[in-house]
Amino acid sequence: MPERIAREDDRVHDKDPGPRGPVRTFVRRRKTCAAKRRHGRRTRSRRSSAMLKWMDRLTGLIGSVLLFLLMIVTFVDVCGRNLFNHPLTGASEITEVLLACIIFLMLPQVAMKRMHIVIDLIDMISTHAMRIALEIFSAIASCAMFGLIGWQLWALGDKAVGYGDATPSLQLPLAPVFYFIAVLSFINAIAFLVAIPRAIGTPEAAPGSDGVEEVEPAEKLHFTV
Repeated sequence: MPERIAREDDRVHDKDPGPRGPVRTFVRRRKTCAAKRRHGRRTRSRRSSAMLKWMDRLTGLIGSVLLFLLMIVTFVDVCGRNLFNHPLTGASEITEVLLACIIFLMLPQVAMKRMHIVIDLIDMISTHAMRIALEIFSAIASCAMFGLIGWQLWALGDKAVGYGDATPSLQLPLAPVFYFIAVLSFINAIAFLVAIPRAIGTPEAAPGSDGVEEVEPAEKLHFTV
């Protein structure tokens, strides 16, 4: 009987709000808010990961199609030149346009995955804070550079529209090519800024049992001088 009464008293004290009631409510609210923030971060991480995968597949598909067209043009030009002594008209112009589109189409993905060639000059003597500062500086400098390239290419596109510039042989208009590369340059500039958290080692979302995959750092080509 005394043990039963003691247990009942403990249950009453547990249910009694008492002076600790507001503190418990505050703690519960803080835990709820923290859980909501974690859930929001994980949701945003899932959405961003899905968007990046969709962009990767789309750009990969378009790049593959352009690369296949480039292969066909080169094959027809070489066969016509060597077998029939008649090269494909405008093959060099088509090759130049396709190469420019393929290169700038792949650059945003390279920037997002941080697969650019990196030359290590002072990594031997630099601290972790210096490396983070260098990563941020390089990302901002690259963003500014590609933003400038996109701005100048857009200006070239406006001039090409005004003058009616086209290729010599096939008379392909150059303005759409300039605009296309300019837009890709702007996207590449944004990709450098988006990749800053991954560059400084900040995880986008903590891995756990909610199905969020841990983002592994991309491999880079390092040249130590």
